[in-house]
Amino acid sequence: MFLSDFFYPRTCVNCHYLGTYLCPKCLTKLLYLKDQRCFYCQRPSRYGLTHPGCKKNPEIDGIISLFHYEPILKKIIHQFKYGLATLVFNEFFNSINWFEHYQYYRHWLKNTYLQPIPLHHQRLAQRGFNQALLIAQKINNYLNLPWGNFLTRKINTKPQVSFKDKSFRLNNLRGAFELGVLPPFGAGVLLVDDVITTGATLKSAAQILKITGRIKKIYACLLYTSDAADDL
Repeated sequence: MFLSDFFYPRTCVNCHYLGTYLCPKCLTKLLYLKDQRCFYCQRPSRYGLTHPGCKKNPEIDGIISLFHYEPILKKIIHQFKYGLATLVFNEFFNSINWFEHYQYYRHWLKNTYLQPIPLHHQRLAQRGFNQALLIAQKINNYLNLPWGNFLTRKINTKPQVSFKDKSFRLNNLRGAFELGVLPPFGAGVLLVDDVITTGATLKSAAQILKITGRIKKIYACLLYTSDAADDL
C-alpha cells in the first residue's frame, strides 16, 4: 500500500467502490470492440481497413478502436486527461487482455512506425504529459513497433471540444502539424490518440505524412471511436 493511498484512498471512478480505481464489476462493463469499422463510412470492415469504395479519401488506410463507447470509459479518459490521474490510466491498461483481442495486429503491422499525435509545447507544459504518448507506450508494450518522430505541432490550436460544428473542427486544425524527421520510404505509420468523433485531428496529421510520398499506409489506433459523445 502506498502512503498516498492512506491520505487519498482509491475509489472506483464510476461507482466509488473503495480500494481500486476500477472495480471488477465496472471493468466487466468495458466491452472490447470485436467488429472494427471503416474510418470513413463506419460500416463493419475486417481489421478496420478502409473499404475499397472509400479509397477516394487518401488519408487513413485503417483504424483500430479498442472498446465500444461506454460512459465509464469516458470517465476514465476525463480523469486521465484533466484530473492528471495517471494511476487510473495505468490500472485501466493493465486490465486489457492484449493477446486475446489484438494478437493479429502484431503480424499485420509489420514495417510500421508508432506515431502518437503530438501536443503543442505550450499545452504539454500545462498538462505535464501527452496522453497520446502514454497510450502509445502502453500499446507498444504489446506491439513492439519502432517509434517515429515524424510530426510536430506548430500551432497551439483550441481544444476540439470547443467546436461542435464539424467544419469548425476541420478549420481549427488546418496547418496545425508539420513534418519532423522524414519517414523512411515504404514505411507504414500507426497514429495513436485517445478518442475521435469527426476524425479531424487524424486526417490533418495523416495528410502531412502522405504529402511526403514516403508513407505506404497510415493506420490509426484509439481507445474508442465516439459517435455518441464529444471529444474530450
